[in-house]
Amino acid sequence: MQPSAPRLPARERILTQAKDLFRARGYHNTSPDQVMAAADVSKSTFYYHFRGKAELAHAVIAAHERDYWTERLEPTIGDRARPAGERVRLWFERAAAALEARDCRGGCPFAILGLELANDSEPVRQQVHAILQAWREPLATCVADGIAAGEFRSDLPPETLADLLIAQYEGALILAVTGKSGEPLRLAADLLPRLLAAPGT
Repeated sequence: MQPSAPRLPARERILTQAKDLFRARGYHNTSPDQVMAAADVSKSTFYYHFRGKAELAHAVIAAHERDYWTERLEPTIGDRARPAGERVRLWFERAAAALEARDCRGGCPFAILGLELANDSEPVRQQVHAILQAWREPLATCVADGIAAGEFRSDLPPETLADLLIAQYEGALILAVTGKSGEPLRLAADLLPRLLAAPGT
């Protein structure tokens, strides 16, 4: 009989459960009591680590950001050993696979929490905006690599095309979640490298 995996520390359990609940149910529809029950922690333990739900939301967004860079952006867009078009394609394809693994429940956690809290919490709005703006650098680098290799069109600045990729990514996620299918993300994965391609390639 194999030994069971060690239990996560209380703070990590709270964050893990809050990430899942906020994504599936939304911030306003998730209570601290629900997070405590899911994480199997007492009220005193919860408030030892987080002063309240708003502070938990900041921590959840920060945790999503760390996970997203290491699990999604860096292995795809940040992999400079691959051609730029393949990096873009992989970014969207892996998003489709991850969404389908969750039965198409929830979308981009930054968009979900950002839209839900943008009018209620200026700090959260600023935090999410900064995260999405930070995506521009690796995406613009990817586009610039594609331009330098003669793979991508050169008539628009890399930063402009990076902004368009972010908008396409978030829009495709919305269509995928509401349509309960990863197909919009896979369609973008197929079409975007071709739409970015330099003439004659």
